Amino acid sequence: MSSWLGGLGSGLGQSLGQVSGSLTSLTGQISTFTKDMLLEGVEEVGDAATELHVSNSRLAEVEASFTSQKSEHDRLRALHAELEEKLEASEIQNKRQSAEYRTLLQQKDVDISHLKARQSGLQEEVQRLQRSAQSASSFPAVLPVASSSSGTTSSSSYLSRPSESQQGYHGDELDLSDHIWSQQEINRLSTEVTRLEAEVSHWRRMSQASTTAGSGNGDQGETHKFQRTIQELREEMGREVDEHQHELAALQDAQRHKMADIARRHREELAEYEERIEELEEQIQSGGQTSSSADTSKLPELQKTVQSLQEAAEQREKHLAELSASLEEAQGKQASLQLEKDEVQEENAGLLQNYTRLQASVTELQTRVQEQEGKTLQKAQFDQEIQVLKQNLTAAEKEIERLKNLSDAEPKEEVEHADILELNTIIGLLRQEKEILQQEKLNLQERLKVSEEQIGDNNVTDSGESESLADLRVELERREKALRATEEERDTLMAELEELDQQNQEATQHMISVKEQLSGQLKEADAELTRLTAELNTTKDQKRTLEQEVETQKERTSQSAFTLNDMHMDKQQLEQTVKELKDKLGHAQEQSREARREITEMKKSLQEKEDLYSAAKAELHQAAGERN
Repeated sequence: MSSWLGGLGSGLGQSLGQVSGSLTSLTGQISTFTKDMLLEGVEEVGDAATELHVSNSRLAEVEASFTSQKSEHDRLRALHAELEEKLEASEIQNKRQSAEYRTLLQQKDVDISHLKARQSGLQEEVQRLQRSAQSASSFPAVLPVASSSSGTTSSSSYLSRPSESQQGYHGDELDLSDHIWSQQEINRLSTEVTRLEAEVSHWRRMSQASTTAGSGNGDQGETHKFQRTIQELREEMGREVDEHQHELAALQDAQRHKMADIARRHREELAEYEERIEELEEQIQSGGQTSSSADTSKLPELQKTVQSLQEAAEQREKHLAELSASLEEAQGKQASLQLEKDEVQEENAGLLQNYTRLQASVTELQTRVQEQEGKTLQKAQFDQEIQVLKQNLTAAEKEIERLKNLSDAEPKEEVEHADILELNTIIGLLRQEKEILQQEKLNLQERLKVSEEQIGDNNVTDSGESESLADLRVELERREKALRATEEERDTLMAELEELDQQNQEATQHMISVKEQLSGQLKEADAELTRLTAELNTTKDQKRTLEQEVETQKERTSQSAFTLNDMHMDKQQLEQTVKELKDKLGHAQEQSREARREITEMKKSLQEKEDLYSAAKAELHQAAGERN
């Protein structure tokens, strides 16, 4: 846009220079014709024939001059038509360039929105890293926080300059104002990107430091300070975007008004030149019709006036040449600034690539941090499971102690078992005695039967035999009583034996179940302990691997921080270069304003001298008419 405006200004300057050259040549011809008329007016004419001859020659000269002036007028009309065509073409091109400029502004707005989205993403990453770093202490960052504040100050200074450029733009400084604004916007966005990269690098270092250092009170204060800084930067970013939109709208309005003003001025100047040409033609025609000698008393004054007009015209030509040279120099500076702008845009593209690369590294780092957090949680779960298993192992040991105490009580049970065996032996003896007694009872019964049979066969018996029979009966009853007592004792002992046997079986079954349960628990505890030992070893290996990865990432981050520092220094050098170029541009614009002011003054002086020339010419014609 600025190059097109510069080309349009140079074209208009050349056209105005051609018109001024035509007016200068026309003024020179008029002054020469006036001198000839004055010189011829003082010549002495002898007779009427000579006077007629002189008048005819003068008439021929006037006709020739009129023909030349008419051709010059036609040429000027053609030049005017050409300038009108150029003006229309320039208006069409201006409309097209305005549309392109609006498209470019929309693209810049889209870029700004993308940068804002990237800024939001970076701020979210910073917040996540900050939350992960709140539970651990941090070491000093490579890039100080003051860099963000300096970036903010520089962006604020850049935002304050478009208003000055806008004022200069309304003060006839349109030629490079859009270039300055684009450069300032690029610088501001580069500064913002650099600041966000510095923030990301800082929080990345804080997140890495959190894996090796413990928690501290200083980290909390620094975290709150950075939170406040991030909030202030968000608010300032919103204000900058609003100011940017207002300034873009103001620039569009100023450009539209300025182009309309230039077109109007061009038309007015062309109309003014046409009026002057017509006035000069009328003056030439009136001068040819009233060709006569002027008053000799006013000849020196008119000659001085003509000479002063010629000198003024020469000075004006010199000044126009100087202005053309300064305009060419400004165009050269503009071309150099355009080249520098392209270089800065290339550097900005490089910075954006570096920003994309750093963003990818931030994403990778965030993924690793999340993995590390997951492993940390898994380790905490493993520790908790180990504690639970230790508690279970302690409980199992207590149970084993209790079972050992029970095993100490086993001799008592063995004593009971011996008692049971002894009772079984006694019962066996009692059974044998019972069988013997039963056998004796049977024998006695048989003997009794035999005796009764003998008594029945022999009714006469001895008294001794009766006594022996009574004794046998008594003995039999006694034996029966003893047998019944033995049977009762045997039944009692059998009941006790069965009860003791049942208790023995229950105790044995309980001991077997307890032993089986304890052996199962011991096996499970051994298996769980083996598994936990293996998991603990695996966790230790993972921890060592994570520590190695953290060390590697620290080295990469340190290298990235050094690279960012170098880029920051390069950016500061570029900003210094841009500042110098802006100073040079302001100086060139000041020279351009001075040249325009001088052109305006020269136009005014030329107008005054032309008025004096017209008045002198009118006086000359009046004097010639009075002489005739």
